[in-house]
Amino acid sequence: MYCSATTPRQLLYIENLKELYVLKNGPFTLKEAEYWCGGKPHAIRNICNSHFKKEGHHKNYFSL
Repeated sequence: MYCSATTPRQLLYIENLKELYVLKNGPFTLKEAEYWCGGKPHAIRNICNSHFKKEGHHKNYFSL
């Protein structure tokens, strides 16, 4: 039953970025998020901007 279910890519990115935050035990940069997810940079940037809090001035860090 669960094997045939489909999950939107955006939800996968969000869960992967939450995992990155937990494993890193702190905020992550956009480059780290792109490397971690291995997806399209524009999509990952949009998800980070809409679902995570921005921190930092020169370098954008994202946190939960």
